Amino acid sequence: MELLAQELPTNSHNLAHCAADLTQLITDHQRIRAHADPNHLLDLAGSLNNLSNRLGEMGRWDEALAAITEAIDIRRELAQSQPDAHRPELAGSLNSLSIHLGNLGRWEESLTAIEEAVEIRRDLTPAQPEAFRPDLAMSLTNLSGRLSKMGRPREALAASEEAVEIRRQLAQIRPEAHRPDLATSLNNLAIQLGHLATGSSLNSAVEVNAVSGGDCVDQSLELGGWVLVRPGSPPPVEGDGGGEPGTDGA
Repeated sequence: MELLAQELPTNSHNLAHCAADLTQLITDHQRIRAHADPNHLLDLAGSLNNLSNRLGEMGRWDEALAAITEAIDIRRELAQSQPDAHRPELAGSLNSLSIHLGNLGRWEESLTAIEEAVEIRRDLTPAQPEAFRPDLAMSLTNLSGRLSKMGRPREALAASEEAVEIRRQLAQIRPEAHRPDLATSLNNLAIQLGHLATGSSLNSAVEVNAVSGGDCVDQSLELGGWVLVRPGSPPPVEGDGGGEPGTDGA
């Protein structure tokens, strides 16, 4: 079942209910296993994380929030005994928690969650920069959006600038892999600069266009799936990857 659930596409309206139902069955199975043997708590946390993503795709934010909160509780407990093994997954779940809380309008809690995700990823990055710098940049982008929403534009700008700097460095090493993310961060930077009414937002917009190769469309820059909107628009949020595979089939 897990392999089938992983193959179902995300953001598919036709398959969303099927994907959510299948992921719920997997989660129920993993819960039974974890109740019998705590060694399966890791698998349960992964299934809960996937369930949260599937429920979020359907706009069922309260249920998605309950699932990701349970996943975080498990991963936080696991990270206490094995931090190196479980803190990366905890940070990913905190990133998802922030998104779900934001979709429910619970901005202060959303900010708290993404701040913790950034803190963990910043702590992990020096030891394994290749593994964790992309994740840190993603969480910094989301942190920027939450700070902006809370009326803290200068802090939002600082987070956005840091994300751009990381992704610019990554794009120099692997352009094809990281230029789309760099364009997204430049998009966000232009928005944050616009909130501060600085003239630098146009420069960021021009760089986005240069990075992405996009064309001007209806006074916006369409970026291969991302659109640079005019200042005053909300910044984008970024989720952590797709589904998480379990350790064995269900």
